[in-house]
Amino acid sequence: MNLKPNGLINLKNTFRFHRDDFHEADIFPPFLISMNALFICSRNQWRSPTAEAVFRRYPNVQTRSAGTSPNARHTVSINDIAWADKVFVMEQKHKNRLSAQFSRALQHKEIIVLDIPDDYRYMDEELIEILKESVEPYLSDS
Repeated sequence: MNLKPNGLINLKNTFRFHRDDFHEADIFPPFLISMNALFICSRNQWRSPTAEAVFRRYPNVQTRSAGTSPNARHTVSINDIAWADKVFVMEQKHKNRLSAQFSRALQHKEIIVLDIPDDYRYMDEELIEILKESVEPYLSDS
């Protein structure tokens, strides 16, 4: 048994809490809170898959990507929306399309418009930098 900070015990790479290790005044450790981030562009070809790949490497961030077009590699579905804690769209038109198609499911979802034009290829270095600058502030604010 390998005791970790804040009462975590590492059993076969699975962390578990012991209630005795926390008091009522303890704050749940913020690094343990997981967030589901959904990235949306038009065709799910360049921008949103890049964002998915970049932020997948961040601790406690689960990622998916989708497109608003019926011709997208993966077209956004109600299941994607339900899964997401935060929805990141590349352009205002993506937010408008989502709002029209999933208005009820999006009522209590945070949608962030990144204002990233369709000028980049998959894993373009400039795109990665823009994504990091735009998205990182929202990841620590879950």
